[in-house]
Amino acid sequence: MECLQLAGVDERVCRDLHRIFYNGIPALCQAEATEENFAAYYKYGNHSTVDDEPEKTYQAMVKDARKGFTLLLDERATLLMLHSHLTPQGVMDLNNLYKSPRPIFDSSFRPEPWCWAINDWTSPDNEPPLTFSTAELEFMVWLYNLRVTYPDLEIYLADDDISGAFRLMKYHPNLVLMHSSRQCGYCVVNTGGTFGDNTNPLNFDPLGLGRRQLAHNLWTAASSAVSTITPYLPALNLAPLPTSADVTAFRLADRDTTNPSVLSEDGSCKPPPYNMHVDDALYANVGMCVVHTICVCILALFWLLGFPTNPLLPSPLSVDKFESFYNHQRKMVGRKFNSRTLSVGLLDYKLDQLQLLLRKWLEKLSFDLLEVATLLGILENHTRYARWARCWFFTLQNAVRFILHG
Repeated sequence: MECLQLAGVDERVCRDLHRIFYNGIPALCQAEATEENFAAYYKYGNHSTVDDEPEKTYQAMVKDARKGFTLLLDERATLLMLHSHLTPQGVMDLNNLYKSPRPIFDSSFRPEPWCWAINDWTSPDNEPPLTFSTAELEFMVWLYNLRVTYPDLEIYLADDDISGAFRLMKYHPNLVLMHSSRQCGYCVVNTGGTFGDNTNPLNFDPLGLGRRQLAHNLWTAASSAVSTITPYLPALNLAPLPTSADVTAFRLADRDTTNPSVLSEDGSCKPPPYNMHVDDALYANVGMCVVHTICVCILALFWLLGFPTNPLLPSPLSVDKFESFYNHQRKMVGRKFNSRTLSVGLLDYKLDQLQLLLRKWLEKLSFDLLEVATLLGILENHTRYARWARCWFFTLQNAVRFILHG
């Protein structure tokens, strides 16, 4: 905490981080439940997808326990523990060719209409504000200003991912048993934050802000960042420099009052904004600065969540997802970015999936709530940077709202 304050991290962020580290999450939970509520959840069990993939459910359960995110008890202990609440489990993306199956901690589910779930006992209104929604756009503004400043240089795109994300935050001890479930013959008690509570994204946001502001300060102050961090990383490789023909084809950017460049008044380069999209850090720079930029971001992560020196503790950096080759193209936050053309677009497989989905909708005679909610969610994401399609999306969204209101 002292290091964060010395580095100029905002007072509110420091206060939130102090509470998260010392008291746990969420910031507020005042709950009361009946024996009937517990019995209803006990009787319901888990969603059917857990039974469809028992092996993958077991693997995910063991992995979380090994990393210290859960405690595994004999399932018979479930009925002996005071103040416990059971939450149904599920598995997502079972038949997705492009994603691994992911467990769901369904904190909103009610087995009966009168039941109370975890997300009925907590509220985002009591938690820190959510800021990550602007990260993508701010990252693109940084890219544009890099091109304003360096019209003839390659801009290398980079990102990294925090391992475990919400799981790194710990529940207040009084709320640990409220986050129990039954899986594979065990009672699973979550000590680390689950991917399901409505307050966890907001409690994770201070970690992203703290890392971002810390990295911003270290970019100038930590001259030894490269030598400190490279022992923890695979070899960092940059693509060959572009040819003169490549440079000629670069999309140019116009300097104006909104996009003045990335240089300070003294001519030095400003630190990257290190935009955090939930647990993904987005950053970019030209060749002479990019390795330092990468290492500073990871140094800030280790300062905040610990260096990976203990083999019994997982590294806060997602080493499995870390891509150590850098060029002008990169898959980031589910999109493809290109710094030469200053463009962002759909990944090829997502475009194929979208076309298939729309063809199915053209043949539909009716739809249910889940189907239309899924369609709108996908279109909201995919039309974000296509202005012509955005207008059509809003028309469709308003039509659905009108139907639901009726």
